[in-house]
Amino acid sequence: RVHGVDAAMKAARASYIAGATATSNLLAGKVYGIKVTGTMAHSYVMAFDDEIEAFRAFASDFPARAVLLIDTFDTVEGARRAVRVASELAGEGFDLLGVRLDSGDVGALSRTVRNILDDAGFTECKIVASGDLDEYRIEELLSLGAPVDLFGVGTQLGTSGDAPSLAGVYKLVAGDSKPRIKLSTGKVTLPGVKQVFRVKKEGMYHHDVIGLEGEEPGGEPLLKPVMRGGRRIADPEPLDVPRARCKQAIACLPNDLRSLHHNAEYKVVRSEQLEALIAEAQGQVTPHT
Repeated sequence: RVHGVDAAMKAARASYIAGATATSNLLAGKVYGIKVTGTMAHSYVMAFDDEIEAFRAFASDFPARAVLLIDTFDTVEGARRAVRVASELAGEGFDLLGVRLDSGDVGALSRTVRNILDDAGFTECKIVASGDLDEYRIEELLSLGAPVDLFGVGTQLGTSGDAPSLAGVYKLVAGDSKPRIKLSTGKVTLPGVKQVFRVKKEGMYHHDVIGLEGEEPGGEPLLKPVMRGGRRIADPEPLDVPRARCKQAIACLPNDLRSLHHNAEYKVVRSEQLEALIAEAQGQVTPHT
């Protein structure tokens, strides 16, 4: 459901950097070296005359990594059938890694399924939840104490239901060593070659300063060149490097910015030199030096 093959690839890559542990996108796993994981499809189960036969066949193909999809017909009965297959094949080295819930009241069903698994002795078997999940639904399930071990998120992560288009437009800000500015109503741009500086307070991000390249208003400069003359200036980083950098950056965000329920604002200001250049470009002050 992600809009195009490359978009799906980039969604898998970005999700891994931002903290996802694996991808179900096989090509992304091959190209980017991301751990690949997943379960069976409903169509796989429906290709068999009997759900339990589908489970047996899948278990035979994946004896050490089987996660059975149990909601094709009836989730509770599917859980019982998964336990039956796991018990039948235990002596042959089969280990039921998990079961997946993809529909219905996941909170209530996960508790029922957990009881079925535990009563049968499969206390280490994981419960995976999926089905149009987003951050709010996951938070709700966790707050209710649902015994879900893993969340599979797809559509709501790879598409943008709340903002289907991004209002990003190319604008020229400098040319021939001179600043350029657009003055159209509601579309005024910031002239000059710029840098963004991130300022910390007590170890946490406090505010950003948009300034001009070469000035030092304080804080850590964030923008770094990655291409010159249409070519990369360094080899691509292994994904674990930006992944670690992302994790560290998230840890420095104030709690109110990490909340799903508070419309907190992060302060962004302009440097004095940038403000002066804007005024100069608008012809309101004498040339900036």
